[in-house]
Amino acid sequence: MVLGLVVAPSRPSAGPPEGVPLYERRTMAQWAEDLEDLSPRVRREAVAAMAQFGPSALPVLLRAGRDRDPGVRREATLAVSRLGASAAPALIHALTDPNPDVQQFAVATLGAIGAQAGQAAPSLVAMLGDSRMRAAADEALGKIGPAAVPALRDLLARGGPAERRAALQVLGRIGGADATLALTAALLDPDEGTRRDASSALYAMRSVDAAATQALIRALASPDAGIRRSAALALGRVAPPRPEVGPALVGALGDGERSVREAAAIALQEARPDPALAVPALTKALDDADPGLRAMAAYALRAFGPAAAPAVPRLAALLRAGVTSAASTLEAIGPAARDAVPALVTALDLPVLVDALAAFRALRAIGPDARAAAPALARALERPDPDIRRQALAALVAVRPEPKVALPALTRALGDQLPEIREGAARGLAGFGPAARPAVPALVRALGDGAPAVRVEASRAIGAVGPAAKDAVPALTHNLGDPTSSVRQAAIAALGSLGTSAGAAVAVLAPLLKDPDTAVREATGDALGSIGRPAIPALRSYLTDVDSGTRVMAVKALGRMGPAAREAVAAISARLGDPDAKVRVATVQALAAIGPAAASAVPALRALATSEPDLRELVDSAIRAIEKR
Repeated sequence: MVLGLVVAPSRPSAGPPEGVPLYERRTMAQWAEDLEDLSPRVRREAVAAMAQFGPSALPVLLRAGRDRDPGVRREATLAVSRLGASAAPALIHALTDPNPDVQQFAVATLGAIGAQAGQAAPSLVAMLGDSRMRAAADEALGKIGPAAVPALRDLLARGGPAERRAALQVLGRIGGADATLALTAALLDPDEGTRRDASSALYAMRSVDAAATQALIRALASPDAGIRRSAALALGRVAPPRPEVGPALVGALGDGERSVREAAAIALQEARPDPALAVPALTKALDDADPGLRAMAAYALRAFGPAAAPAVPRLAALLRAGVTSAASTLEAIGPAARDAVPALVTALDLPVLVDALAAFRALRAIGPDARAAAPALARALERPDPDIRRQALAALVAVRPEPKVALPALTRALGDQLPEIREGAARGLAGFGPAARPAVPALVRALGDGAPAVRVEASRAIGAVGPAAKDAVPALTHNLGDPTSSVRQAAIAALGSLGTSAGAAVAVLAPLLKDPDTAVREATGDALGSIGRPAIPALRSYLTDVDSGTRVMAVKALGRMGPAAREAVAAISARLGDPDAKVRVATVQALAAIGPAAASAVPALRALATSEPDLRELVDSAIRAIEKR
């Protein structure tokens, strides 16, 4: 599409002839003059402008493709490629130009045009025989795509070794049914080099078109082991999946050549056929005489996840025998791999870090059924390698061990040099709830940790312990002034979880009802309500605060106490006449939550229902709650 052009009007003054297209008040000839300018910037701008004149500018743009400045050449390539198929004939002609720069420009531009340049495929294929142009032609043909397959297939029939190799590589990148069939046919070529190159091209394909399935299955019967191996690997990438692929690959697992059996195992992992078919075959392969295949089969089973559970006994035995790939498969199987826990515990001490880490992850995936591994995981938390400690911590928490095993290890981990491990240890302790009471002194120290995330998790763990963690009140109170909002919120929530034991914190906590952070204000109201009676005097004083939002929170906090707030009923009832409707609604709800202890407020509630009919239903519900009707 050509944009921005205008046609020169008829006019008496000197200028372009009538009807000559203009771009930014200049003709194509005037822009073409700028291509001789010494400045690359001016020449690039001229090329961009020439593109606005459409196909008529093609000869000039082709000339710009010879420019000494790479930026100008790139701009010319882009400009010509936008012309699409209309530019192809001129570019095909330019492929025969004696100037190599012109040829390179034409090849690159045809590639940029892509599928619309299909008519150029034969000419580009011919250039695969030129060592200077081969790489550029290879790339351009790959971009043209399926339209280039017929010409490439012809080259396979008549070209020399270098040309055939290049054609096979391009076919592998193009993909699709026609390219895949051409490569599959090349697997049967009498030339060994061609067969090898076709194998490599098939192996490099991310996806193999399903149309080639039967040809690849036939190739599994080739007397050439290399062909059988390539066919097996290609079958693993057939898309969309075909039902005949699984049985063919299972059969290849029994091939007499080790490399073919290994390829079949890899392909089964990628194809993921019916587990009922693949898992027994791969499990049987775990007993193969070749250690490489045993390891490959063990890893291939990973793709089937929990469905590979029947292989667990053999995988555990292989793990004990040093086949470390079994650990990652046991991780994928998850809880159904519980019988492998003893073998995984042994694997925690494997000398290769990546193998040991796989064992930790497997125990984590098995979860509570791996509780027997807890002592070993607890010991691993003290090992020097930080990756080991990270995985040990995650696994220890996941297996949900007995407190007597986990608490000492997690408590020590609160002093780890890595903040993320200290954070995880505190989070793990929270999972034990009140049973984590022995860790409270260490958690109190963690409230002063330099990492905000650790302070947050320590607060949560203390909150999970509950009232028994009353010794943490001073440290939690101190954190109410923490500069990090999340730390303040966690400290507030923890104090609320301590209930009346946190009464000493009320004097510092209550003013946070007016904190600028909304989340902090709301958390404060919740906490004060949970602390109960020790917070009533402070909350009563906020019932008359000048800020209506603060009054709402104070009312709600008192209502959260339920009957325990009976001594504040008179002060709460007074808010039924509050000028703010939200306060009046919150007051009705609070009195309902207090229940029969708020009986003295019933007359005021009836008066509110009379004066505000919109609240009648809410008020009637509150009166029923108070009178227990």
